[in-house]
Amino acid sequence: MRLARIDDAPAVSRLSLRVVRRWIAPEQPAAAVMLLEEGLRTSVIRQKIEAGQRFHLAFVDDVLAAVAAVRDDSHVF
Repeated sequence: MRLARIDDAPAVSRLSLRVVRRWIAPEQPAAAVMLLEEGLRTSVIRQKIEAGQRFHLAFVDDVLAAVAAVRDDSHVF
């Protein structure tokens, strides 16, 4: 595991969007899905990393397998 760097933003975005589309989006209203996906764009993830939000990354054989985002050292999402 390690903390995400700016150059990890595309991979974080890609994995997060895949998880959302598979497990969360099917039961949500389309408008809510659009807002959620907007917040997972690479540019948004990059801005969050730059602002100090921490993304803990886990890898399996050098492939990103999990992301845990932490805000304000107290909120995991």
